[in-house]
Amino acid sequence: MIEIVKNFPDPMLMEPQDLCVSIYQPARPGSMELSADQVTYRNMLRELEEQLSERMDKREVQKWLTPLEEIKEDKGFWQDSIGGMALFATSDRALVYRFPGETLPFLSVGDTFLISPLIRKRVDIPFYLLGLSLTDFWIYKGNQEGLTEVPLQEGTPRTLEEVLGDQHTEGFLTHGRYAGPGGGGGSIFHGQGAKKDEAMIDLEKYFRYVEKFVSEEIVSKEPLPVILISLTEHQGEFRKISSNPNLHAQGVPEAFDIVKLEQQAESARRILAGEMESGLKSLIEMLPGEMAKGLASDDPVEISRAAEEGRIRTLLLGELQDNYKELTEDRQEAIRLRERTAEDTLKRGGEVLVAEGGNITERSEMGAIFRY
Repeated sequence: MIEIVKNFPDPMLMEPQDLCVSIYQPARPGSMELSADQVTYRNMLRELEEQLSERMDKREVQKWLTPLEEIKEDKGFWQDSIGGMALFATSDRALVYRFPGETLPFLSVGDTFLISPLIRKRVDIPFYLLGLSLTDFWIYKGNQEGLTEVPLQEGTPRTLEEVLGDQHTEGFLTHGRYAGPGGGGGSIFHGQGAKKDEAMIDLEKYFRYVEKFVSEEIVSKEPLPVILISLTEHQGEFRKISSNPNLHAQGVPEAFDIVKLEQQAESARRILAGEMESGLKSLIEMLPGEMAKGLASDDPVEISRAAEEGRIRTLLLGELQDNYKELTEDRQEAIRLRERTAEDTLKRGGEVLVAEGGNITERSEMGAIFRY
């Protein structure tokens, strides 16, 4: 039976195995794509059977294939896909990671699992979404795979009316909804001049309450980045009064809309992914300077040895861009070396980052910053 797992790395990937099978391929939810991806999977299994037949007898081959064949025609498995999958198997266990986005097919059979493409695909920074309008707020916790609304304790004030009660500024104005959170939510104040100033005083009180609540009741318990979804003018007002260090400098400058929630969450993911890519680029740029000091290397053999010794703080790998059907023996060995190095780095508490593009330096697809 194939297990669908989320936590990475699963212990199986870090344990010595006699033989390791890794399969990457598209797994898209659309009906036409789904059918095509099932065909790709059947073809991958045929190729796997051929490779296994070179290593073992027919009975052993079938033992490997039986659990993998269970999902060939499993419509539920393929319909629940989100873009791509990585399947890892040993002689007695098989597991699948799902991830959004596209991936090229890749089959690897050898003495180590092919984990670096999954590391690249699983850029997963958990975060909070704070949807904020003039009259209400919503909090969701998200990651690469989805969103869940953060439940608020029963009786928690959340609307402007509930928060201010009878504490409205004298001359407080009623406001009219022009659309709710399901249709481009927002509000407009009726009135002008001094009355608008009074309304802004109440708005500031309300925003201060939201800021304090999010900081003390949500972020203090799990300090994740907070991405604000609100109109541009409300973003500015809220940021003026916020002292929350977890409030991300970038927000989604549009009205919070429950109908568009997944699109808005995807905007938040792009913000965080862009920040991570920027940090990764900075690490790559600083590598030559660290190499000159003897604190880093782009020599795969030296890096591999350092990983075994637990001396790597950060391992940098270029993204695999090979056609697995056209690999030379030398290239296969180079891939095995980088994947073993990634495994050893993770085992010993180091960080592994995979950059877009094939090379980290002009001469190497690997780079490492040492602990000492």
